[in-house]
Amino acid sequence: MANKIRSIISNGRISMLLLIIFILTSNLVISSPQSQQLTQAQFSEELGKAYIQNNDHLADSLIKDHRLFVKPFVNDLITECIRHELKGKTAESKQALGIAEKASATFENIFEEKNLTIGVNYLTSWTKEQKEKKLVADSLYAVGTKFRLGKEPLKAIECLQQALDLYNNIQDERGEAEVLGGLGAIYFDQDYQKSLSYYQEALKKREKVDDRQLIGNTLNSFGSVYLNYFKDFPKAIFWFNKAETIRKEIGDLAGWRTTHTYKALAYLSFGDLLTEEGKYTEALGKLDTALQLNSEIEKRSNAGEVLSHLGFVYSRLGNYSAAIEKLTESAKIMKEENDSVGLAGVYNNFGVALQGAGRIEKALDYYTNSLKIYQLHDKPDMALAIMNNMGTIYFDRKEYVKAEDYHEKGLQLSRELNEKDEEVNFLLNLANDQTMLGNAEAAGPNYESAFKISRSINSPDLIWKIFAGMAETYKIRGEYDKVVQLNDSALKIIENMRNALQSNELQASYMASERFAFEDIINMLEKFHEKESAKGYDKLAFGYAEQSKSRVLLDLLAESRAKTGNKDDYRTNSRHDLFRNTQPISLDEAELLCPDKNTIILEYMVGDSSSCLWVITKSNHKLCKIPDRKRLQEQVETIRFALLDPGQAISEFFTNTGNSLYEELIKPAEPFLSKNSKLIIIPDGVLNYLPFEVLLTDNKGGIGPGTSYANLPFLIKKYPVSYAQSASVLKSLLSEQKGIKETDSDNKKLIAFGDPVYENVNDTSRSFAGNYKRLEYSGKEIENIASYFKKGNAEVYLRNDATEENVKREGELKKFNYIHFATHGFIDEAKPDFSSLVLTKDNNSEEDGFLQATEIFNLNLNADLVVLSACQTGLGKLIRGEGMVGLTRAFMYAGTPTVLVSLWSVSDVSTATLMGEFYKNLIKEKLGKTDALRNAQLFMLSDEKFAHPFYWAPFVLIGDWR
Repeated sequence: MANKIRSIISNGRISMLLLIIFILTSNLVISSPQSQQLTQAQFSEELGKAYIQNNDHLADSLIKDHRLFVKPFVNDLITECIRHELKGKTAESKQALGIAEKASATFENIFEEKNLTIGVNYLTSWTKEQKEKKLVADSLYAVGTKFRLGKEPLKAIECLQQALDLYNNIQDERGEAEVLGGLGAIYFDQDYQKSLSYYQEALKKREKVDDRQLIGNTLNSFGSVYLNYFKDFPKAIFWFNKAETIRKEIGDLAGWRTTHTYKALAYLSFGDLLTEEGKYTEALGKLDTALQLNSEIEKRSNAGEVLSHLGFVYSRLGNYSAAIEKLTESAKIMKEENDSVGLAGVYNNFGVALQGAGRIEKALDYYTNSLKIYQLHDKPDMALAIMNNMGTIYFDRKEYVKAEDYHEKGLQLSRELNEKDEEVNFLLNLANDQTMLGNAEAAGPNYESAFKISRSINSPDLIWKIFAGMAETYKIRGEYDKVVQLNDSALKIIENMRNALQSNELQASYMASERFAFEDIINMLEKFHEKESAKGYDKLAFGYAEQSKSRVLLDLLAESRAKTGNKDDYRTNSRHDLFRNTQPISLDEAELLCPDKNTIILEYMVGDSSSCLWVITKSNHKLCKIPDRKRLQEQVETIRFALLDPGQAISEFFTNTGNSLYEELIKPAEPFLSKNSKLIIIPDGVLNYLPFEVLLTDNKGGIGPGTSYANLPFLIKKYPVSYAQSASVLKSLLSEQKGIKETDSDNKKLIAFGDPVYENVNDTSRSFAGNYKRLEYSGKEIENIASYFKKGNAEVYLRNDATEENVKREGELKKFNYIHFATHGFIDEAKPDFSSLVLTKDNNSEEDGFLQATEIFNLNLNADLVVLSACQTGLGKLIRGEGMVGLTRAFMYAGTPTVLVSLWSVSDVSTATLMGEFYKNLIKEKLGKTDALRNAQLFMLSDEKFAHPFYWAPFVLIGDWR
């Protein structure tokens, strides 16, 4: 697996500008929007005049509207009072004291803050000597602050320590509160433990003297220490929240914006940490919060950086379209803000997304541009990520020597810069390069070193890749048991990471991005099985195949059962408790799904280098090797091209491909097959587009001018065929049917919707509304179907009655065994939840006439079978590993074990005929679902005008075949 296990990393750096924490604000007066009314100097002048003129009303108004200006005003009066007194100017001193007393009393009365009153009260208790010391201490504090801001820490500490001693000597706790914060700010860059200690002392003093502004500054400083040094992001956010609350309360909006910026940075850092830990759902939540916080304060560059990080997380999840969307928005912002270093980070993450999507050359262009910018700005630490990723590009191109060169140089530089996060990535990728070069002896120690670091930084994403890489070195040595053990550990980590994701969409995209790990391990186990067939490697491989297939659907079915079971349990138990206990089944358990010797399961796993087929019977099984993804895809595309053109004469392309696919996909199972066999096909990847019924069991007859499709040896002539998404899903569907009382065939009920009215569609909100033509035969199809049911057992909704409202009537559908839709279908491959059945649109209704998959999930069914007699209803979004996501799984979730769907756009006339025959076989002849469909298809095949597979092969039965 080393040829695919590589570690691609985000720039991972938060802009250095953001990392400069402006703790200096702890001792500065921060203006707020209040200053838009008056400056500090104007306020002091106006308030002084108001008191001299005994205009208390104006004074009160000024204080109320300019809270943050009052403290500097009173502090100046305290200094002025002392200076006048020391010069013997008693009258002037008393005047200053009187105004200070009035202002502080008013401030306390309005804001319930005692800080200024405490400061004024000192004047009545200090001796003349203490007042002299006060002036000296204030002077030392001012000089020390100047040195601190001037980046002269030693001089600043000396001055501030002298000031602190003097304040302590005269018991000026307000002064102590100021100085302690200043000392904390100085030590922030030198000794964060000492810095935190000073901040803790400062907070005690600031709370004691009731200085709300300084308290807010200290709370902000706490958050900065926990953010930058302890990397304890939850605690940093806790302190920032407290700081925000108090700063907003006192109107310190500039301080509030500063804290808001820091809090956004904490959420961004938290999101990055969670990303490295593989907790992608939580990471996206933190990053979304960071984006929102930066947007609130219009920090565009910061918001652009968060978008870049979001793009990287979506790349990790394999959702490359979402990644590129976020990165495109980020790049736009960085260019507008002229933030070239930030843009370099975005380019790197663009490369990550494009590389994941297989666009190697384009990814290399982005990496190259990113590296140029970092080199131009002399950012060697940031360039590390690019060096690593460029190495993985050459690895993907199988240029292992060049990849090794990049990773060796990067490893050396990461160690020089003491960058552990990058070092571990270089170690892993270098070991992979060496493994592919056959140098297992050099690779082993590098894997071991990478493992030690990855454990210390708690990165499961790295750990599983290291395990998989290490397994390759043991494979070279022929130590297969160790190979299996390491790979099993790797896949368990992937499973745990999948389970941690809360969104079905994220789970599916994540498993799709890591599916190669399962495919490669299964391919390896198949080779081991060829050499040592008695060791059970085939069973282990099957378990991994099931673990990687349709897991979201399996969880959805478990959720559906939980909802229809004990509702109290469903409400009180966590999602994890209810749905994560659904484990994929083993090969032995899969054998138990076959009720008799005639039922044969054929499960496929399509891989890049080779693919596998498990033939499973009631008492036996066999693992077979089949062609790789590329070959199968070429053949499936070829045969589908012929299937979709009913006007085309039989060609050798069709017969050769049809027989070739039979030889590759079915023939390995022939030793297990008999004339009475029933095939359950579990396709994978591109095989989801293939109706196996059209495969040709031989190619000996030749093609002449009069050759008819009816005479070709289609697989359907030998065996009934049904389909399932995985053996585990099939077991879930069958187990749900146990205990359900079988309705007597004569009393089974049908509800059918067909021949909708499209002429009056007037929904301009959908570009495709109004594009549907009437399905004239769909009404006749339903009337014919209904005729096979006992009188009163069929409810039919045609034309104006075939509405979404009638489908959604509370509790209505649950009464019926069969639900039939003869309508147009709309398939949205990009957003499969929007795939719909198109019904009659009543312009007076709130419903839009499109029964979407999201709405189908909310239906409550108890049907044996749902038939979607419409175009392409079996299609949707094909997700690697998950299979086809669309209408089928929506109906299975809603409560049916079987869905009959189509794989291409069908003919109205032929579909009506096929459906009539199907229901006749099902109800009148009382055949099982698979046999009923097979006989209907054979009937169509015998009619020359419908003999082309286009007419009889589009419909496939998925789920419970009985």
